[in-house]
Amino acid sequence: MEAPLGKKALIIAVTLCTAPFNNDEEDMSMSEGVTVIVTWAIKPEFADAFVESLRRMFPEIRLRKGLRNIRLLRSDTDPNQFVLIEEWDEAKNFPDYAQFRVETGDTEKLLAMTASDPQMGVWAVSPLASAQA
Repeated sequence: MEAPLGKKALIIAVTLCTAPFNNDEEDMSMSEGVTVIVTWAIKPEFADAFVESLRRMFPEIRLRKGLRNIRLLRSDTDPNQFVLIEEWDEAKNFPDYAQFRVETGDTEKLLAMTASDPQMGVWAVSPLASAQA
């Protein structure tokens, strides 16, 4: 499931994107977790500042309830394209965190660096199929 994140409607989109995982409180408490993937297209003049902003946030992010891990990746073919991959214990942990970032003003600062609206998907952590070498 992917949805464009309008700059003024981020928290609404976060809530809507996690809704499929929030249908049943009992199911959510037994969740195997969720993976949130946000794809960012950043204006060239802000690419380094975007990376540094997230690097500064990561020590605080790792203290948030339910965070398993977070990674920022940069495209090899387009240095202004980024993917933020987060794993959370429960679906409800991510909207709580996103609301925190909205309240601190960090979301607005990051969105000001974008060339287009970020794209977000929320996925179950458990793969439907996998392989390892």
